[in-house]
Amino acid sequence: MTLLDFKKKIYKQMNIYDSSLAAFTDDEDVLARINDVINEAVRFVFLGKGIPQTVEIVHGKPVNKITGQDEIYTSEGEDISFSADKAYAYYFEVDDVCTVEISLGGVVVDTIVHTPGETSPAGTLVAYKDEITGADGSPVIITFKGGSYYNFKNIALYGVAFADEDRIPVFNVWVPHAMTAAQYQVKKAYLDDGTRVPYRISGRNILIHHEIVGKITVESTYFPDTITDATTSATEIAVPVENEEIIIDKACALLTQKPQGYDDYVADVDQGMQNLDQRPSTATARVVRLVDM
Repeated sequence: MTLLDFKKKIYKQMNIYDSSLAAFTDDEDVLARINDVINEAVRFVFLGKGIPQTVEIVHGKPVNKITGQDEIYTSEGEDISFSADKAYAYYFEVDDVCTVEISLGGVVVDTIVHTPGETSPAGTLVAYKDEITGADGSPVIITFKGGSYYNFKNIALYGVAFADEDRIPVFNVWVPHAMTAAQYQVKKAYLDDGTRVPYRISGRNILIHHEIVGKITVESTYFPDTITDATTSATEIAVPVENEEIIIDKACALLTQKPQGYDDYVADVDQGMQNLDQRPSTATARVVRLVDM
């Protein structure tokens, strides 16, 4: 239902309950408060209602050496190295002046020098990925050289060959999965067997650790986007149909303080909430993520 539809139904409902409360569409006080009242009514209905979202991760680790580091590494002048029994390509991100060396069988075959610029100033993580020169299945070492302070993260040494550089995947220790616009305040995430899954939140994304593979259920509080002055009349208010009448009654109760009608609104809200508790709303979203190998 659109915002305009909600407003029309609220005005109509108020007049049905109390004919003496006439012409709400011309009431300046009602017009000024209507958006805030609808927001409050929506919060009343939805706050704390867990709506599960199912995220299916079809996401396998390649045969490689990937750091299990959850946080950012920091170099303060020392060399930091990671190794793999074999690797054919690499990926990493750095944020300031540094030199990175790739050694194959004890011999440096690739050197990457990062220097901040206008499009990537110091403090901005920049990604590097490429095939390792002369990779032949020998042990590989990637070394982040000391000298100055800088941060780096998401280091991957891929143990499989790629057709070209473009096929080398971006690596994240924490893999992002988009949540729907109406979901916020994640409560928990777990696998089919009930095992809890660690997660992080970044904007509209839930981040799942790369080593977690399987179908993950994410439970969060469901809540539509807040109505503001910029919200147009044609904007859809994302609420399940069974919640619409409760929101309308609650908004009516908030808009009028007169005893006549108010008690009826409250009674209908109470009954609607009881029905809602007996028939909880659920929504699922199936997200499939494939890692290009």
